[in-house]
Amino acid sequence: LVTDIPDWLRLYSRAPYELDHLLEWPLFRLSQLEQYDNQLMKLYKQEGIDIAIKYERFRREINREIARRHQKFMASANALQ
Repeated sequence: LVTDIPDWLRLYSRAPYELDHLLEWPLFRLSQLEQYDNQLMKLYKQEGIDIAIKYERFRREINREIARRHQKFMASANALQ
């Protein structure tokens, strides 16, 4: 998905906005700017997907632990009957 994105653009996408002035956008052709805009959008979308996947893993682990504890609680409650 993001293999066609130049390394410098990946670096730029993660750099603080205070460094934006270092790139001289007027030196780029319009077609290049449009291409970089599309590539940045791909990067941001992929970053959002990666974050969602990461938190979904955490959520699954929490739900497994909740289920384990419910099961343990039910087993001990049944043992008392």
